[in-house]
Amino acid sequence: MTSGPSRGPAQGQRQKDAQEPAPGLLGELLEPAQSHLQRVIPTEELRRLRAVTDMFPLALTNVIGFEFHPGSPAADLQIPVAAPGRHVLAGHGNTRLPEAFYDLEVWRRLSLLADVWGDPGSPLSNA
Repeated sequence: MTSGPSRGPAQGQRQKDAQEPAPGLLGELLEPAQSHLQRVIPTEELRRLRAVTDMFPLALTNVIGFEFHPGSPAADLQIPVAAPGRHVLAGHGNTRLPEAFYDLEVWRRLSLLADVWGDPGSPLSNA
């Protein structure tokens, strides 16, 4: 296990998941479903969801989920991360989360978790 960086992963950390990540942003996953989503989620909330999903690289996952209750002003967003996306959370490679995320303790901890997840000697590596 590596000790936590104060702002993103340190230079020289081992590279994981060497495949080249998919370009683009998660918000692109919304485009094919836009006409269906606008039937149940208010336009302003869809704009907010797009702004949030556009903060995340597409290499993080290939699926996103929503939970919306009619009459509610907001929808919940789910971003499940599978093994191929762990390098993004860990901050390895060319595709990373926005640097500002690492100003927050919760994102630094997620980065450390993803780093352990990618370590072949970790019990998490096959999870």
